[in-house]
Amino acid sequence: MKKISKKQFKTSNFYLSAFLICKGLKIVDVDRQNPRRALFVFEDSLKREELVREFEFGKTALVDVRIYASTLKELKNKLYS
Repeated sequence: MKKISKKQFKTSNFYLSAFLICKGLKIVDVDRQNPRRALFVFEDSLKREELVREFEFGKTALVDVRIYASTLKELKNKLYS
C-alpha cells in the first residue's frame, strides 16, 4: 500500500472520483480491501468539500467531456490492475 498523507478523502463513488481528478485533486491509492467495493483515496484539499457539493447537489459540475472520459478509462485501469 502506498504511503498516504494524514489528510485524506476516501470515496467509493467512481464518477465522483473521476470528477475530482479532472478538477485537480490527486489520487494516491485505490483501496481494494473490501472485494465488493473499492475506495478511491485522495489527498484532501480545502476545495474538495465544495467540489463534492457541486458534483452531488448543485448539478453545476462542469469538466471537459474528453478529459472526463479519459479519466474514467484511467480509473478503470487502476481499479482492475
